[in-house]
Amino acid sequence: MEIMPAENEKVKLLGEFISRDKFSDEAWNKRGLNPSAPEMSSFLGSFFNDCALNLTGMIESGTKEKKLKLYLKSSLRSLNRWDYDTEEKEFICDLFMELAHIVGVDIRRMMNRWLYGYVLVFLMELVRFIRPERVLERHKERCSQCNAEMEVLVLKKGERITPRTWMILQCGACNGYDLHSDQENSRLTRYVNCHPVEYLPKDEYSHEQALIRLEQVRYFRKH
Repeated sequence: MEIMPAENEKVKLLGEFISRDKFSDEAWNKRGLNPSAPEMSSFLGSFFNDCALNLTGMIESGTKEKKLKLYLKSSLRSLNRWDYDTEEKEFICDLFMELAHIVGVDIRRMMNRWLYGYVLVFLMELVRFIRPERVLERHKERCSQCNAEMEVLVLKKGERITPRTWMILQCGACNGYDLHSDQENSRLTRYVNCHPVEYLPKDEYSHEQALIRLEQVRYFRKH
């Protein structure tokens, strides 16, 4: 069966995912963590490679996104969340997020339930239902390294308390770094599939200086 260019790209990205040593000491260090036990890292490495291989076969056979999503959900459920500490669970969810992005499905709600538990997620959703979050602006960006979508949501606007800044954001899908400007008159923001790692005041950093700092962050956090 001939697959379309979009599916070819997914297969290529899954192959790159498989070839990467996802739980190497370097990968843990990039997250600012000490490596987990070698047995656990080895198990999780094999687990995620199997997931990616199965997804590759499903895509090549023309499986619909709905079934790809069900497969990822069942794979996530197969891991006992109590076997992992908080940092390990967050690492696991980041890799599931990467796989979900590659194949074009959304499993964020399921990941939240696995990460935090059904009761806590239910309470969080109940609070949002009673006091819905009002999003004034949505600013979408694409990660320059993996093309994942990142969003900066402006929840409150008004006279600024702090000076305007450049932000170095870390992608939630691939952990890559990009430079973004904060939004004018924003006083409260929330980040989706990314988080800020450094704020660079614009009265101290020009755009060129901020780009230099971005390259420094990319280099020193990689090595």
